[in-house]
Amino acid sequence: YRADLCIIGTRRLVEYDGDVHRDAAQRSRDLERERRLQRLGWQRFGYTSRVLLRNAASVLRDADDALARPHEPGRIRPWHAAVAESVATAAGRAALRTRWARRAVHG
Repeated sequence: YRADLCIIGTRRLVEYDGDVHRDAAQRSRDLERERRLQRLGWQRFGYTSRVLLRNAASVLRDADDALARPHEPGRIRPWHAAVAESVATAAGRAALRTRWARRAVHG
């Protein structure tokens, strides 16, 4: 199987579950895959974009728990900075449009 992220030193998989996973047929395949992974000793944690963008510290906490290490919320700051500059925010989309406009003018 392919996973979005494996936490090294654990049997924990971290995956983004986008809108495609709402489809009934896809959901059925997802559940079958999850059962197979569990039989193989893997634990899968799925997250939506809402969690990744608005509550990423909970993902970090889950990873810390999997690694049996103390949770340090400050480690999430680089993620928040990356999200703030990404197209997931209005400011990030505006910055991208500005870059595209400059390229269009300067060829």
